[in-house]
Amino acid sequence: MSKELEQIMKKIKNLGPIMPGKISKQYNVCKTPNCICKRKDNPIKHGPYYYLSFTFNGKGRTLSVPEDKVDEISKRNENYKEFKALTNELVEISIQLTKDEVLHGKNKSNKNAK
Repeated sequence: MSKELEQIMKKIKNLGPIMPGKISKQYNVCKTPNCICKRKDNPIKHGPYYYLSFTFNGKGRTLSVPEDKVDEISKRNENYKEFKALTNELVEISIQLTKDEVLHGKNKSNKNAK
């Protein structure tokens, strides 16, 4: 395996927990009559409430996120973005290695001699 592939795989291993999606902050209006959220002048909506929306296996999902967990989930989102970038890089390098080694008959020793 090339050193580049090993380095990428090590970075992936060290990422920690990952989570796709995006966190949104929302303020809501309730169904209670005469609530402050329904005032005509200066209504005060309930919230903020935080939601994580993501798609996995072709299915859209939304999870409620407690306010004290927003930073942790945001970090996992960043880890997920890094994971995707690293896996794209991994595939790109693997494609090039396949072209060089299999399709063009070059072996690792010829590649390393450059």
